[in-house]
Amino acid sequence: MDTWVPPAVPGYNGNSKKTTPRMITSSFGDGYKQNIPDGLNAIDRSLSYTWADLTPTQLSTMTAFLEAHIGVTFYWTPPLQPIIKLQAMDWTESATGVATTSLIVNFERRYDF
Repeated sequence: MDTWVPPAVPGYNGNSKKTTPRMITSSFGDGYKQNIPDGLNAIDRSLSYTWADLTPTQLSTMTAFLEAHIGVTFYWTPPLQPIIKLQAMDWTESATGVATTSLIVNFERRYDF
């Protein structure tokens, strides 16, 4: 499995982590509901990171990796966090200057083998 090593560190503003518990719910006629976790890894996590002021070379390196790994899980070590398995779900490029671009990448945490 590949490891993503982007040529720049993401900024600390605009990054986010969304946590969604996955549950199986049984509903009963009297309004009572019973929930249980759905599987061993019942917490879905999605992360969004922003890289600002990338040069054209940095941007092309990063997007080439992402495009080569569509639907493929890879490792990455986000700033101040342990290494995790991720899959890039989508990314957005925005011009930030004459010769610089920002890149926002949305990841989903994966637990596959």
